[in-house]
Amino acid sequence: MPNTTNMMSTRRRRKPDRNTVASGSPNNSRVSDLGTGSDAISDLQPQRTTQNNNVVENTQAITSNANSSTGSSIVTQQGTAVRGGRTEGRSRIKWTKDMNMEVMRAFYKINQCEDNPRTGYRRLLHEEYSRLRPDLGLTEQNIVDRWKLIITKKYLTSQELENIKREIGYELHQQDIVEQIEDTEAANHPQQIESPTETTSDDEHFFSFTEAPESDPMKEKFYSYLELYRGTIPSSRPHIPILKNVRKATNLVSKMNEILMQHLIECEDFEEILLTLYSAAVTVIEMNGQATYERSQTMNRSNQNQDPAWKTRLEKSINDFRGKADLIGEYLKGTRSTKLKRKVAVLCHQHKINLKSTEAPQKLLELKDSFRQKAKVKGCRLSRYNELSKNIITSINSWAIPVLTYSFGIVKWSNSDLEALDRTTRRMLKKFRCLHPNSSIIRLYLPRKEGGRGLLNINKMCKKQVEKMKINLTRSTDRIITSISRSDKNFTPLNLQAPIITNTSTTIQENVQSWKAMQLHGRYPTSLENTLVDKKSSLQWLKTGHLYPETEGFVMAIQDRVMRTRNYEKHVLKMNVVDKCRKCNAVGESIEHIMAGCSTLSENAYLGRHNQLAKLVHQQLGFKYNLLPKTTPPYYKYEPKAVLENNTHVIYWDRLVNTDTTVAYNRPDIVVLDKINKKAIIIDIAVPLTHNVRSTEVEKVRKYEDLSIQMKQIWHLNEVTTIPLVMSVEGVVTKNFKRNLEKLNITSNIFNAAQKAIILQTCHIVRKFLS
Repeated sequence: MPNTTNMMSTRRRRKPDRNTVASGSPNNSRVSDLGTGSDAISDLQPQRTTQNNNVVENTQAITSNANSSTGSSIVTQQGTAVRGGRTEGRSRIKWTKDMNMEVMRAFYKINQCEDNPRTGYRRLLHEEYSRLRPDLGLTEQNIVDRWKLIITKKYLTSQELENIKREIGYELHQQDIVEQIEDTEAANHPQQIESPTETTSDDEHFFSFTEAPESDPMKEKFYSYLELYRGTIPSSRPHIPILKNVRKATNLVSKMNEILMQHLIECEDFEEILLTLYSAAVTVIEMNGQATYERSQTMNRSNQNQDPAWKTRLEKSINDFRGKADLIGEYLKGTRSTKLKRKVAVLCHQHKINLKSTEAPQKLLELKDSFRQKAKVKGCRLSRYNELSKNIITSINSWAIPVLTYSFGIVKWSNSDLEALDRTTRRMLKKFRCLHPNSSIIRLYLPRKEGGRGLLNINKMCKKQVEKMKINLTRSTDRIITSISRSDKNFTPLNLQAPIITNTSTTIQENVQSWKAMQLHGRYPTSLENTLVDKKSSLQWLKTGHLYPETEGFVMAIQDRVMRTRNYEKHVLKMNVVDKCRKCNAVGESIEHIMAGCSTLSENAYLGRHNQLAKLVHQQLGFKYNLLPKTTPPYYKYEPKAVLENNTHVIYWDRLVNTDTTVAYNRPDIVVLDKINKKAIIIDIAVPLTHNVRSTEVEKVRKYEDLSIQMKQIWHLNEVTTIPLVMSVEGVVTKNFKRNLEKLNITSNIFNAAQKAIILQTCHIVRKFLS
């Protein structure tokens, strides 16, 4: 039977009272309730020392058992103090990524880079990791548990594990090569070796020679990374961060440059040079105490999938306005935290509001409402940017219509049902002002390269798909399908027994001819068929699709001549009205008269549209000849100067040219003078009606002939060229427009901006006139 007295005394020793202060030193003492003075203390000293020693022993035993059985990451420091029977100085390890990588390095090293552990790996793993991190003092179970967690919880990615495996494999390979060389030298030159002393450290054996050269850690690391990343794709390699710690980094870079000077001589191709420089950069980064990181998927995405800068700025501005409105709202509700009061005070200072005045709450309420309105305006603008006309048509064709195509040939659709679906689609476009009620329906379903909007016609798609399915099934030689075809007498939508009727739907060219044959709708497509007109460039604004759906529908209504002018009301709607122009009251108010024929609008509206194109050309010429900085505002905010000059060129803007004799036309829009080559270019801009484009080009060249002769004589020039830039109010150009841009050596991408500017200005003039 066990001794109960000893057990009880042991329990008491494990739980001393709170007044006890225990340590590993026998010099400590305590004052108990048994007595006072030096006699009481001296009598208690032997008993107290024995008790402290037992407490320390029991505590160490508990700690050792806990570490070996549970594998918890606890570090026991030297000189552990005991208070109340519990050890102090213990702390749980916070495992970092570098520590996890060291565990895997140790595992791959003792396991010869294999994933499945070998027999006896626990002891070897503990010895190898203890050699790497002797300061932690972890047990064998701690390290094995951590290795299992890294594998099961995937603390390291597969790419990181593969990199570690390659690095350890290279180290083991180099170690084998060194051992082979040493064995060969020992066999060939035994006299050069001075009694090699074998020193053992853990499981590795090293031999020291008298003439062994000193190893360079940077050079060894550099060559290890060369082998590690050799044969890998550059885009898959880890990303290199920016260097920090400038002084240390400068010394590292200088040392690495010396290594590179020796190695770059051996590089034979560009890939080897790229690999060398990358390995050198990774080496410097690691020696500088930094770490590389894996490239995320967002870094490998193309720029096309990223949001544009203007969209990011707009979203940030919306969130900023909403945040300010919420701050003021919380303040008005009575919240008075220090952080909130400081932010509201900053807003009040920016908008000149005195928080101490009696009018402050009302002004804050108005400011809050102003922020909310601005957020709504920018949100509406953002939604319009995301809803371009081409995107909407593409979305309908890609997402809405394919839902029906699965049923074509399976479900028996009647023509009336399919036409009803097309009418529903057009009704939705009209509801949201994307389509004018009187615009051409044929044009809606034509491709954009032919002047249409590219919407798919459901009725024609159904007939086309049924026809293809019927042809494929009737031509099949399969016995079962053949018997089904003979039995299908109007049982299915395909009606395989009936003869095949091909070419049931109209072609694109037939639709174009039908569109051109219309009295009003056909004027625009007829003008595009002119041999002098560049049809592809004239329809560029439709193919790019940079207009809003409402604006695109408005432009097409103008081109279809269905805008409700007085002339349209009298002759088409048969209303009893006078069709005189409401502005000039001189001629009939047709859409052509509004766009470019009203004398009242010529001084402001038409001139502003003309100047939009002229400013764009003038700005591009300024960029070309280094007369304008790249920070110049966009063309619609740009205000040209009368004279721009440098050592090589002079550009005049709407400036009178003095001549020796009287010249009728001596004020062109732009004049470019080349001082070096003694040449001059006269540029004149015009925005006429579509049917006057070609005649306007000829007129511009003719009317500046006299001025060209005078400039050549007075300014002593070798050559003077007149270049007309003529674009119609509807964006139609001749084949000479892009040629003239090439003569000016201006990038052709300004054509899209010029065409968009002219079309938008025409819409603005018509909308303002009719409103």
